[in-house]
This record gives sequence, structure tokens and C-alpha cells, in this order.
Amino acid sequence: MPGKDLLNQVNTWKINSVDSIEIDEINTLVENENFDELQDCFSSSLDFGTAGLRGILGPGPNRMNLSVVAHTSYGLAQVLKAAGRNSIVIGFDGRKRSDEFARLCAGIMLTQGLKVFMYETVAATPLVAYALLKLKADAAVVVTASHNPPAYNGYKGYWQNGAQIISPVDAAIKKEKESAPAAKSIEYVNAGQLSSHGSFQYIDYLRSDYIRDASAITRPVSEKIAGSIRIAYT
Repeated sequence: MPGKDLLNQVNTWKINSVDSIEIDEINTLVENENFDELQDCFSSSLDFGTAGLRGILGPGPNRMNLSVVAHTSYGLAQVLKAAGRNSIVIGFDGRKRSDEFARLCAGIMLTQGLKVFMYETVAATPLVAYALLKLKADAAVVVTASHNPPAYNGYKGYWQNGAQIISPVDAAIKKEKESAPAAKSIEYVNAGQLSSHGSFQYIDYLRSDYIRDASAITRPVSEKIAGSIRIAYT
């Protein structure tokens, strides 16, 4: 049996969750007495480092779910506002729940007074970094777990220069994330109302701009040069 402290932590988290899938997963773990997994889900919190979060999809602070995305987005918004920044680009990949996480992030950013530029459908990470620079936005978020297995998802942050967030910004976001209010008390614009919000804009038109600009900087490579190039692909 789990300790009283763990059960209290789980119940408090569940009460304040904004994720119905997460709540069902918690209930299933308790009903099946899978207390080792429950302990792992709640033993620590996903750390905001190496440009963001990465973790297994599941319940609790040590997994990727809507509640963790809410805390992280709220924390990022506080850091942006403190730095006098007011716009963000958001994109997501094709992983499970990526679109949900991205739309919640957008909804929270809007309630925090930020201008949101977002791809409506799946967008590769370079498209998001490109949009950040093209639109002269202040930051970007890509919901992706990069090369990690299918059970994972993640939340990558980019700064105004188009590069991944590094120290000391990551530490500031981590601090704000950890002190964020309970997920249920964080206000957000519902996903179905994003497109009608005055500070929200879909930016899928930039896909063709990206292809055009990327094509413009390519140059023919001679056979002699090409033969000396060694490439590692993963």
C-alpha cells in the first residue's frame, strides 16, 4: 500500500487537474493497485531543461499531460512578461496529444495578454523557428519529443533569436513553473474559441514562404565537392 503522503498528493493533484484522460489514468492505477507506477508518476516533476520538457505521457507531475502543460505555459508567460516580451509562435508535431497540448498553451498565452501565432496543423520544428524570426516574435513553443519513443511527448522552448532556450532563461521558466497555481485555476481560452480571439492568428501560409526562402539559399554542388562530403543521418 502507498503511504498516506502519496495518496494525499495524488488526490490533491487529481482535484486540480484539467485533464480528464489523466484523471481516468490515476483512477485506473489506484483501482489496479499499481502503486509502483503511481509512485513514479508523482515522485518528482519533469524538469524544464535542455530547451524544455520531455516525458512519458501519463498522469502526475512526472509525466506529460495537460496539467503539466498548463503549469509550464503559465510559467513561460510570466518570464516573457517580466522581460517585456508579448508575442509567441506555437507549433506541434504528429505525436499523441500534441495538438491538445499546443492549443492549451495557446489558450493560456492569450489570457496572459500575449499575441499568439500558431500553425493550425502539424508543423516541423524548423517551420516554427522560421516563423519566430519571420514574424519577429519574442518566443516559440514546439510540442514535440523529437527522437524519443512513441510513449513520449515534450514541450520545447525557443527564444527571440530563433534558437532553443538556454540558461538562464530555462532556470527562470522552471522556477515560475514550479510556483504556478493549480492547473484548474489557470485561465485559458477554449480551443474552439482560439481563432475568434483578437490576439490569435493561424500562420499556415508561412509554409510556402519557408520553402521559397529555403530554396533560395541552396546552391549547386559540384561532383568533386559532393564526393568529399560525409553525412551522418539519424
